[in-house]
Amino acid sequence: MERVADYPRPPSAEVDARRVRVVHNGRTIADKWADGAATMFGLMTSGFPNLFLMPCPGQQAVVTVNYTLLAEVGAEFVASTIAALDAMDVDAFEVTEDAESEWVQRVMADSMAAAPPPGGVPCTPGSRMLFDDDGNMVLLDHHAGTYGGGFGDYFGYRDLLADWLASGDFAGLRLDRDEPR
Repeated sequence: MERVADYPRPPSAEVDARRVRVVHNGRTIADKWADGAATMFGLMTSGFPNLFLMPCPGQQAVVTVNYTLLAEVGAEFVASTIAALDAMDVDAFEVTEDAESEWVQRVMADSMAAAPPPGGVPCTPGSRMLFDDDGNMVLLDHHAGTYGGGFGDYFGYRDLLADWLASGDFAGLRLDRDEPR
C-alpha cells in the first residue's frame, strides 16, 4: 500500500461522519456517475487510478442474499490483484474507458429494466430498483444492473473475476510500471 501513496496522482479522500468522498483531479465518483454507474466488474472505475470499490447492488456487480459472501469475493479479488500488480512492479493502474464501456454495455444489455421478469419482481434487491406494491417497475436505472442480468449470476461473476486474474494480462487496465527492483 505504501507504493500506492507514492503515486503522483492518487485519489484523495475527504472523510466526515456520514460518508467518504473520493476525489481525483477535482472530480468525485458521484459527479462521474451522475447519469448512472460506470465500472469494470463493479470493482473499478476509469478516471480514478489505484482505486478499488467493493461490489454492491447498483454498481454493476451481482446481488446475493448473502452480502458477506459477495464482500469476501470482492476482498479476495482486490487483495489478489494488488499482490499480482505489485509482483509485476506496477506503480499504478487505471481502467481504460473502452473496457469500462464494454462492461457497462454488457450489464445494460442484461438489465431487468430492459426485460422485466414475467410476473414482476418478488422483492427490491437494491436502492436503484424500485417497484410499486403490485411488483410493477416504477424506476430502474439501466446502469444499476447486474452481471448475468436479473439478480445476477453470482457463480459466473466469481468465476469471471478468477479467470481474469488468472490470465495475468490485466485486460482493460492501463499499467504504469516502477523501475525494476
